[in-house]
Amino acid sequence: MSSLWFGGAFGAGGTGSGSQQKLLTTNLDAALSLGEQLKTANLSAALSIVDQLQTLNLDAMLLGSILVTANLDAAITTEILKTANLNAALAGSGSETTDLNGSLVDAPVLVGTAEFSEDLATTIIGTPHEDTALGDMIVVHFVSDNGAETLTEPSDSGWNLLNSVNSGVNTTYKSWWKIQIDELSPESHVFTCGTSEALCLSFYTFRKVDTTGSPEEALHINGDTDIDAAGSDTVTCLSITPSVDNCLILAMASIDSGNKVFTPPDGMNEISTNFADIGGSGCSSSAATFVPGPNAATGAKSFSLSAGDQWISHMIAIRPA
Repeated sequence: MSSLWFGGAFGAGGTGSGSQQKLLTTNLDAALSLGEQLKTANLSAALSIVDQLQTLNLDAMLLGSILVTANLDAAITTEILKTANLNAALAGSGSETTDLNGSLVDAPVLVGTAEFSEDLATTIIGTPHEDTALGDMIVVHFVSDNGAETLTEPSDSGWNLLNSVNSGVNTTYKSWWKIQIDELSPESHVFTCGTSEALCLSFYTFRKVDTTGSPEEALHINGDTDIDAAGSDTVTCLSITPSVDNCLILAMASIDSGNKVFTPPDGMNEISTNFADIGGSGCSSSAATFVPGPNAATGAKSFSLSAGDQWISHMIAIRPA
């Protein structure tokens, strides 16, 4: 009985140890399997997070590139706007002048012109260009179809005589200048003629002129007039020599005819033509400008006419500010 019990006990004890060993193995396998799964899950999670971070970083980099591109585009747009504004300023504001070589120079500039005419009258009313402003210089070019006429400036003060010439036959030319002394819009002015004639009245407004000392500083040279009573087709303005650089030269031609076509002198820009045509008779005028080289004589400057007629010419130099 005892040995059976012992054996039975021993046998039972052996069987328990095997079960424990199996449990240990099973638990170990489960632990290892769980560990591998956790490692795999953690690795997958880590790889997924890394991939997502890399994707986010790539997206951020791409966004940065887009922002850089956007900023570059904005910068380019700004430069385009600057260029457009500069081009607009150069084209529309009348703020720059070029010399004979096309280089920008700090010379007086043309603001604008205004032309008026009467077929037969003793008075003529005109207003300078609407953009005329404080400190601008106004030149008046007045022509009548009579060689012995009396032309008179307005009664308001500030007009300075440039020249007065009677051709002795069929044309009278007279010109004045003044400085705009207020900020109001330019007002109308009444000019008169001794008898009823064909009349041409032109206003030329210039900016950036020298008025630092006195208004007279603006007019640098008042050139001599020339007359041709015989009637050639070339109106020649006599040469002048500015003693300061960047003067603006204004050449003016006055003709005893209302139906001639003007061609401006070589190297000059035509700024105005004006006609009072009475069946081919009457009068007309033209004006042109340019900037000569440093301390250089202008040389004679000639307008061409479509046909010969009596004429008077005159050229002046306007000092830069």
